[in-house]
Amino acid sequence: MHFHSCRKIDQKRWNHNEIITKYNISPEDAIGLWIADSDLPLPRKIVRGIVKRAKYPYYGYQILRKDFAENLLLWHQKTKDVELSLSNFFFTPSTVFTVATIIEALTTFKDKILICTPIYEPLFHTIEVLDRKPVVVPLIVEQNQITFDFVALRAKIKAEKPRAFVVCSPLNPGGRIWTKEEMSEIVKICKENSIILISDEIHGDIILYQNQFISFLKFWEEYDNIIVASSINKTFNLAGIHNGWGIVKSPADQAKIATILDQRHISSSPNIFAQAACISCFKYGQKYLQTSKKIYQQNLEYIIKNFKEQCPELVPIIPEGTFLCCVNFANTGISRLEMVNLLIKDIKVLPQFADDFVDSCHSFFRLNLAIKPRVMVDVCQRIIKIVNQFKKTEGEIINEK
Repeated sequence: MHFHSCRKIDQKRWNHNEIITKYNISPEDAIGLWIADSDLPLPRKIVRGIVKRAKYPYYGYQILRKDFAENLLLWHQKTKDVELSLSNFFFTPSTVFTVATIIEALTTFKDKILICTPIYEPLFHTIEVLDRKPVVVPLIVEQNQITFDFVALRAKIKAEKPRAFVVCSPLNPGGRIWTKEEMSEIVKICKENSIILISDEIHGDIILYQNQFISFLKFWEEYDNIIVASSINKTFNLAGIHNGWGIVKSPADQAKIATILDQRHISSSPNIFAQAACISCFKYGQKYLQTSKKIYQQNLEYIIKNFKEQCPELVPIIPEGTFLCCVNFANTGISRLEMVNLLIKDIKVLPQFADDFVDSCHSFFRLNLAIKPRVMVDVCQRIIKIVNQFKKTEGEIINEK
């Protein structure tokens, strides 16, 4: 895979002005890792389909292309093992927009929306912006394993009576893939309490090693009130093209969602280039996806091996899916503020931290694995060196006292 410079095209996390504005540091030699997009270039065969459409000199209103619809359904059949019809889908500019639309259409002001943290912060923010009340149940994070706290979930539901439950599957951050048993319990709880289950599955194609991902769509026979928000933006790095979709079973819910989209003047079909890009990715993207996952795994294995050998106090939470890896630094004795200064100010490695994911209880930072392996080597060696230097300096100060 031949990598290109992302700085030349103003990719956000490599853009000098963006880095200066966000972090107030000199952007020279900075490594942007805070956004979940990729440095891996799409293959020519996929790009060719986008360019072919761009060369055709008409860019007016477009209906849903037949080949887009056919390949969309086939993709879900192959990757999620579900048989869907086009009537199950609605289209939006992004997955967060999809979640927001579902919440706006199917809940009312001041309704309570359940989430488990840590979680992708824009999902939490969306709930607040829509004037709903987030009801938070922390996930259990023990020995670098992440699980649901079902006792706390049931207690919180009994006390708060939430209208909906937003789940991230696979989990971002952490990369946890929920087991069939865990998912079955979630569905059971939602059904018992008439809670709308909204599953953000945007990372659902990026499954590492031999792990298996199950979509909540597989539980439709057990419970109708499950809606999935997704896209292939993470799978094929298409976030800049703006496309997403929701998948809903109930025609009544679909009608309510359509009303909200109509009020927002959102087209009933993806834009011209979103459709062209998706068609190319659906048809020709499997090899790229497999190659990408090998690079994510290579970078992950480098992190695991070198942190263990050179700085064992840094403990990766090994993701089962996503191209994102959280690193637990609790054992270093370094505070969150100190670690922020070490990574961002001292070595210009720019990750996200736990509090970026509505989590003030845990000490971790999140690294993006979708980068050149040689850049990952640089990232890890910078982190290892600065953490070891800090520990040595702190140890000398303590000994002097």
